[in-house]
Amino acid sequence: MNVFVAGATGVLGRRLVGQLTERNHSVVGLTRDARGDELVAERGGEPRRGDILDRESLAEAAEGCDVLVHAATAIPTSRKPTEKEWVLNDKVRAEGARNLVSVTDEIGADRLLQQSITWLARKPDGSPFDEDTPPNPDRVTRSALDAERIVRQGGEDHGFEVGILRCGWFYDPESAHTRQMGSGLLDGKYPILGGGLLGRQDATLSIVHVEDAARAFVAAAESDATGHWHVTDNRPVTLSTFLRRFAERLDAPEPRRIPG
Repeated sequence: MNVFVAGATGVLGRRLVGQLTERNHSVVGLTRDARGDELVAERGGEPRRGDILDRESLAEAAEGCDVLVHAATAIPTSRKPTEKEWVLNDKVRAEGARNLVSVTDEIGADRLLQQSITWLARKPDGSPFDEDTPPNPDRVTRSALDAERIVRQGGEDHGFEVGILRCGWFYDPESAHTRQMGSGLLDGKYPILGGGLLGRQDATLSIVHVEDAARAFVAAAESDATGHWHVTDNRPVTLSTFLRRFAERLDAPEPRRIPG
């Protein structure tokens, strides 16, 4: 297939370009500068310049592709993100989805895959949830749900196939958040935040390695299945277990437990 990846220079996108080319697909990766061109070319893809927020540049870059993937985000990596940073991420998600719906229809592509996040369906009481659980968005996840609805409606209106992959919490050596966490553990400044009495109650996380998340997108690109799926490791993990195992791997001090 000919696959277009928006977000090809991100942590997920780089893995996705590499895995698709390994399976002999032709991949076009959206880039904005020379470094982005290098990242896509290094993994066997064809870099084409454009902007997820510029519909015309997207149409030119995606021309000739059968499957389009929206894996672009602008999730803040600062420790205290500003509202302005979150608004940019909202635009990349929702306006980017709207542009890709239009482009998918214009170039006659067969399929549009949308990256989303599992915890937009998180229950208020913290109990388990799955694909059938009604959405429960907050400030951070609201635009992910908006993007899902835009893509789903676009598929219904224009007749192309839609797949929505709600990914768990990413971990990967190249992820900024994973590296921040590792640095904090090494410095003894990344505690286990708990709820309940004395912080003894643990949050349970659905996590996924970026390599596995990319593998799921490849499977969805090659499939004719439609709908939405939660993409996570095969079992949840508590924050306490995750941080302690991570600290062991780094030979870092055992993280302290404190009430949230």
